[in-house]
Amino acid sequence: MLSKKEIWGYGLEFTGIFLLLVGVLLLFNLGSWDKEKSERRYILQEEINLAVLSSLNDIASIQSTDDKEYKETVAKSVTDATNNAYSSVIMEKERRSIEFKAGQFSTFRVFALLLLIIGILFIVRGRWIGIQGITERAKEIN
Repeated sequence: MLSKKEIWGYGLEFTGIFLLLVGVLLLFNLGSWDKEKSERRYILQEEINLAVLSSLNDIASIQSTDDKEYKETVAKSVTDATNNAYSSVIMEKERRSIEFKAGQFSTFRVFALLLLIIGILFIVRGRWIGIQGITERAKEIN
């Protein structure tokens, strides 16, 4: 027959395992949020690459003409495209850092880590109480 301490110990251990499971699942779900962020980053990188390639194409077309007005127009469009791509990168970076620091992402991550820590503590404490119950029962038998 199990002693009350052993039952308490096993209960705490099972509760700790459950909390660990919930914390890991929550962190796994947060990983899919990270994936969404990286997909947005790839889309932004694609926009930048297209702007750079377009600018390179325009710069290459400057070499084939002697028209000064055309060269100035192309130079202005290249500068505008480059500046727009550069500013969109900066705005996206700032937006991501604000979302990361103040958004739900950080709150859920802290909550998941707390669940993991509490679960570990429950498991350790439950094991400790269970061992005490086993040793007390062994002393009673001897």
